[in-house]
Amino acid sequence: MTNTSSYSKLQIVFRALQGIGWAGNYALCVAITLELVPPGKYAKYASLMSIIYAFSLLLGPVIGGTISENSTWRWIFLLNVPPAALAGVVLVVALPNGFPYHNEQRGEVLSLRESLRQTVREADFLGSSMLLVATTLFVTALEEANQEFQWRSAFTIVLFIISGLTWILFLAWERRVTLYSKYVEPVFPWSSNAICLGALSPLQAAVRFIPFTLIVPFGSMIAPAIGKILKVPLLYLVLLASVIQVISYVLLGTLSVSLSISASQYGYQILAGFGCGINITLLILIVPFTVEQRDNAVAMGAVAQFRVMGGCSGIAIVTAVANGYLQSHLSQFLVLDEVDAILQSAEMLSTLSSAEQRLARGVFSASYNLRMKILAGFAGREVLASLLMWQKSQLKV
Repeated sequence: MTNTSSYSKLQIVFRALQGIGWAGNYALCVAITLELVPPGKYAKYASLMSIIYAFSLLLGPVIGGTISENSTWRWIFLLNVPPAALAGVVLVVALPNGFPYHNEQRGEVLSLRESLRQTVREADFLGSSMLLVATTLFVTALEEANQEFQWRSAFTIVLFIISGLTWILFLAWERRVTLYSKYVEPVFPWSSNAICLGALSPLQAAVRFIPFTLIVPFGSMIAPAIGKILKVPLLYLVLLASVIQVISYVLLGTLSVSLSISASQYGYQILAGFGCGINITLLILIVPFTVEQRDNAVAMGAVAQFRVMGGCSGIAIVTAVANGYLQSHLSQFLVLDEVDAILQSAEMLSTLSSAEQRLARGVFSASYNLRMKILAGFAGREVLASLLMWQKSQLKV
């Protein structure tokens, strides 16, 4: 539907539906795996799933860049149809009948109507709605600040306030449902809280990102193996990976401001990708060992939700800060209309004079360093968050 639609608002709606399907599949595939394999094999299968996810990071930009450069953008959506159809057929054929109760004696078989009624009674609709509202308003405020609205505008301030209040209500509601409700399954069980430098084409930009995306699967593969073979506590590896990310982003933020791409940048990308790859796997692997078995599916859903929310929020924060920097520095030698046009599309740089292009690209280079410093701050926060998981008896697999 996204491919065939020519109306932009309908495309947004269909993309939202696509996102709902992706998020559900991400969480459910992990939850299904946890039901099918014994705990002793969690490390192996978590590694395999993370490698597949990491390879998507590698191939996605390259395939997307190739399509964008040589064909129509609609193929980006069409390419998803055959793999999705094949995955659906494999699930129907391979998944045990009656899963996840295939190993249990069957009692009374519920009708479709009774099954739907039980699902509606147990679903945490209020919690899900508050989580959606809190996340959407927070990301919207960050995305629109310094673009359509100022940071001090009523629009931005009101969104932040409503989002903050909704987060508080959401946490209070989830605590109440977890502790006192006998029927509703909380969407976030309280117990789970333990847990533009040059004229590059899209394909050329994707190729220059390969050092990062290529090393991510390696980190995802080697971390569980080290944890299992050497019996290293998983939290130690998480902390090590977080520190590696801090160092790599700091180094990326210290690159010289120039119009050429420094060779050292590729080495720093490898370092950052290695740290990210380790934590992509381990932060999934830790979950089933820290929550009750009945909460595995919900916990994996929470991991998917907060991973995507963190990504959206991080991109929004980095974009807002970078746009503010670009606006203030580009306006020193360009008129306001030219600045707005460049912020909307970097292709507008080609309309400037040669001297203005060099100055503008120098500003973009400096803004890149600023973004890396912000990412270093995020990675530092990751170190602090990892320390909150510290316990007397560390988890080993």
